[in-house]
Amino acid sequence: MNLESKGSIEEFLKTVANKKFTYIINLIGATSSINEIPNYKKMRNYFETYTTNLIFLFDNLFLNSILDKNGRILHVSSRAAKYGSYDRFYAASKSAIEGYIRSIPKSLDTSICINAVSVGLITDSKMFSLMKPELRMTHLRRSGDSLLSNHQFAASIMTILEDLNIKSGEIIEIGPQYE
Repeated sequence: MNLESKGSIEEFLKTVANKKFTYIINLIGATSSINEIPNYKKMRNYFETYTTNLIFLFDNLFLNSILDKNGRILHVSSRAAKYGSYDRFYAASKSAIEGYIRSIPKSLDTSICINAVSVGLITDSKMFSLMKPELRMTHLRRSGDSLLSNHQFAASIMTILEDLNIKSGEIIEIGPQYE
């Protein structure tokens, strides 16, 4: 289900009410337009970036109400959590996601497996295409021209979801690792 097709979070929640899922993949994300907005709007933009990336960190009641007994949740994080980013609020929000995920086994008594996948840029993603060309080239060079495609990313996600040896709270890194 694609949240972009819904008008609001409330509309999305009505859509999933009383349904059970085996997997939930949180692929929500936003970056701030640091150089493209006037100073007086930057703080609001940063706040929206931060909260958008965190909006689907669920509490125990919500988790257990829509997932099968042994369901799995996979949050898509970013290498920005580990290495930082040109967008510090995006990086901070992804770090918060990873801290939240690592804390799940310590704080919730649930059979649901919750993980995050830390991925670098994806070559055919909107985020990558909206970057300035020189920044795209920098990322390609640093990765050794080995950034993932959407297809490779999706295949990696399916492999992770099917791997029953992954324990809740783990952060799984996929794609090239570089700073």
